[in-house]
Amino acid sequence: MTHKSPLASPVRMMAVMMIIALLIQFLLGMYTNLFIALPRVTVQGTGALMPGMGRMMSVGFSDPVFMVHMIVGMLLALGAIAIVIMAVRVKQIPFMIITVIGLISVLAAGYGGLTFFMNGQHNSASYTMAVGWLSAFTTYFMALRALSG
Repeated sequence: MTHKSPLASPVRMMAVMMIIALLIQFLLGMYTNLFIALPRVTVQGTGALMPGMGRMMSVGFSDPVFMVHMIVGMLLALGAIAIVIMAVRVKQIPFMIITVIGLISVLAAGYGGLTFFMNGQHNSASYTMAVGWLSAFTTYFMALRALSG
């Protein structure tokens, strides 16, 4: 499948960057999980996300690996949004669908991470992170493969 759009190459480059960032995020997350004792930051009640973010950020800045893990997560979310915009500009429906799935996957993994840290570090949130990561990695790999085709 050949794509004549001049934007196909930047989308390909962005897919590679997302794959690399996801691999870095995986390694940072595994390191955090295995070697860093994160305090339980349990935030309950309605509208608890924003007060919990302040606590999470203060803990994050106390450990450099966890801080980088949080920053890479935020960059992944921004990158996922950017690649959706790029895919829309390429005007290829399959790429739009793939990148939207990638965005949803990154956001699901991020949501799992936030709830894992802020709501008592439950296994279900850890599982959500893992499934979101795997889905995002697979999706961006598929996009790269399709663009290279």
